[in-house]
Amino acid sequence: MSNKIGDDDSIYLTPLHKLHITLMMQEVYEYYLMTSRIMNSMSSMMHTTEQSDKIETILYTTTGGSKKTMRLVEEITLPNKLVVEIWDNSRPISDDTIQVRLVIKIKVDMKEEYFSETEHCEQVKKVFGPEIYYEYQKDRTFVNKSEKDTVFSEFLNDFKRDMLPYLERPQFPSRFAVSKYKEIQKRFYKYQHLLNKSK
Repeated sequence: MSNKIGDDDSIYLTPLHKLHITLMMQEVYEYYLMTSRIMNSMSSMMHTTEQSDKIETILYTTTGGSKKTMRLVEEITLPNKLVVEIWDNSRPISDDTIQVRLVIKIKVDMKEEYFSETEHCEQVKKVFGPEIYYEYQKDRTFVNKSEKDTVFSEFLNDFKRDMLPYLERPQFPSRFAVSKYKEIQKRFYKYQHLLNKSK
């Protein structure tokens, strides 16, 4: 089978290029699965009460049916009473390399006080559920396993330095909730079937 791209004989797909393409396709598919679960099954996401050893099964990989897990590393309670969950979602790529991934989750309960009208709150609940999640991810591929902890710590320190000052503001929960209402209005055709459901 030819490795050529188009009619230019000077362009070939090397084995490394093929590996990159395969990994990118898998990441897109896994992101789709995770997004679908968050949007459609928000209320079913389970969190244990352990601390550093918490494990949450989020996805099934597409190869071999094995489970992909995330490990809860830390929880931070913010001045606005929100709790930041810091997850390690790293996974091996080969014998000596790993994909390092930091995942941040913050649960925000829907409250009428966040909205100018009660109906706006009800619409958000109908579409996204009584709880919505702010999520942030950062990852790096092909990291040497010996450098995994260093890279993860770098990601985490960057998040704490750059993002926490914004997330801990008193206005963040209400602004995030209102952003979900604006999303419904902007993509009304997408969510109309959920809004039309009887209570």
